[in-house]
Amino acid sequence: MNGTQPSIEPIVREIEAAIAERGLRLDAIERVDATFANLRLGVAALVLATGVAALALDSIWAWGLPVEAVAFFVLVFRHADVLRRKERVTRALSFHERRHALVRNQWAGTGSIGERFEDGAHGYAADLDLFGRGSIFDLSCAARTWLGEDACAAWLLSAATSTEIRERQEAVRELERSLEFREALWVAAEPEVHAIDPRPLLDWARAPARIEHRNRVRFTAVALSIFTSTALALRFAENPWGGRLLGPALLVHAAFLLGFRKRADEATSGLDRADALLATYRESLEAIEGGSFESELLKRGRAALAPSSDARSRASRRVRKLHRIVEWLDNLHDFYLGASLGPLLLWKLQCALALEDWRETSGRELERWLARLGEFDALSGFAALAETHPGWAWPEPIDGGAPRIEAEDLGHPLLAPESCVRNDLRLGGETALMLVSGSNMSGKSTWLRSVGSAAVMAQAGAPVCARAMRMSSLRVVTSLRVVDSLADGASHFLAEVKRLKHALDVAETGAATLFLFDEILHGTNSRERAIGARALVRRLVERHAIGLVTTHDLALVALADELGARAVKSYFADHVEDGRMLFDYKLRPGVLATTNALAVMRSVGIDLDFQEV
Repeated sequence: MNGTQPSIEPIVREIEAAIAERGLRLDAIERVDATFANLRLGVAALVLATGVAALALDSIWAWGLPVEAVAFFVLVFRHADVLRRKERVTRALSFHERRHALVRNQWAGTGSIGERFEDGAHGYAADLDLFGRGSIFDLSCAARTWLGEDACAAWLLSAATSTEIRERQEAVRELERSLEFREALWVAAEPEVHAIDPRPLLDWARAPARIEHRNRVRFTAVALSIFTSTALALRFAENPWGGRLLGPALLVHAAFLLGFRKRADEATSGLDRADALLATYRESLEAIEGGSFESELLKRGRAALAPSSDARSRASRRVRKLHRIVEWLDNLHDFYLGASLGPLLLWKLQCALALEDWRETSGRELERWLARLGEFDALSGFAALAETHPGWAWPEPIDGGAPRIEAEDLGHPLLAPESCVRNDLRLGGETALMLVSGSNMSGKSTWLRSVGSAAVMAQAGAPVCARAMRMSSLRVVTSLRVVDSLADGASHFLAEVKRLKHALDVAETGAATLFLFDEILHGTNSRERAIGARALVRRLVERHAIGLVTTHDLALVALADELGARAVKSYFADHVEDGRMLFDYKLRPGVLATTNALAVMRSVGIDLDFQEV
């Protein structure tokens, strides 16, 4: 590794202290939790014993039952508050454990792995290990919501302008310093809410109203509920009016209920799992609205949620109201309310009317609010990455001019620091192509993935595994890990050709393009391979694309000679020591004139009598 990297020990000590402090708080709350659980059990046993005594011995024992019942319910509510505090401290502890995993390079599987974004047809996602366990997404995305994962994936999967890169970097660097805010945003989310798809909720919010003349319907529903309840009360009181009124009341009540049943169902569909989502969104929005930010991206995001000083206009206030209505609706799952009081009070219809009112006033804004929340969520993950990797660089965006990417001590972000060998990169301006030769296992493919990962992460707004970096806004296209497809009837060679065609199509649009090709066209004979590779790369360079091409086929080295000053040649070397193949993974200028295929075969035990052909 080149250069001196900042020590991580100060941040390790700070994180371990935070973990220890949250651990002590959790232990204390767990003791309180156990105390309340025992008290509830004891009071419940006392209520049972008092009830038995009152029945078996003397009714005088019954005087204690109301007092004991009140005591039990007080304990239940106080215990619920303790459990909520316990959950929040548990989430806070997990926040700092994620930080510790990042700084200790033990992060695989602790973030979001983004398997739902895996797409073999994408221009570079699979080649650069963007998604899956131990991926760039797993490393850089600590999103607690589906929306945060969406934002992070969108940034990693597409190019960004210089302005967008600067704004994201500014926001990430501010959040890197805002540890308290990031912890609050993490704690606001229930642990599994990131796996709940919010699209049904958003579809519901965008849908048109199902119930018209709602004030009239609401008044009628309340009047019917009162009328029917009164008739029932009179009937149970054996009042003669009860017998006369109950039949007509029930008939009209049932007809009204059935008449609006379908519209009430339509007005409440799509909200089956909304309770947990809205609880998280409400608290997350409150955290954002309560923050004070300096970067433009964060200030715009907060302003979109709290456009004025009027608390009633805030997104969190309106989401809180929706959450309360959804909780009322969920109460129908209670047996007594759902089976008896629910129909009598026309509970579902009343909830549907309240939901329709909310949808009319706020429904079309929900998606905009949640998009802003997703941005904060994604940026916070990048901030955690920056905080725990102090030696990584903030890429400097280059405005205009010819495509360019330059880096000092560039390494692969997924490699452990002790095994990550870094190299320098200069590409752009007069130099459009780097042809990289080298033997098998020498580091050629890893080098291309290092360059591609840095370009993708830089444009997302994240820091990169380098000492310094400058780059233009670039469309990244790759052909590194091409596989055939039995389902589509595509051979390996055809799959690679399609990938190369995509790269050419992107460059033909005039977009600044970075191409990364590993062992180009190796699925055909060497003569046609050399002809095809030369023609393809020449066309890309003519379209002002820049890129790297690896090969251990010496016949392709002539490609660099044909391009003259527009191409540079580099190689990775190896040597044999005590019968073992050794590599230093350092990039050198020039061309490697030897190969190691036979040595590799011997190293795994294939000891044949190799003869020159």
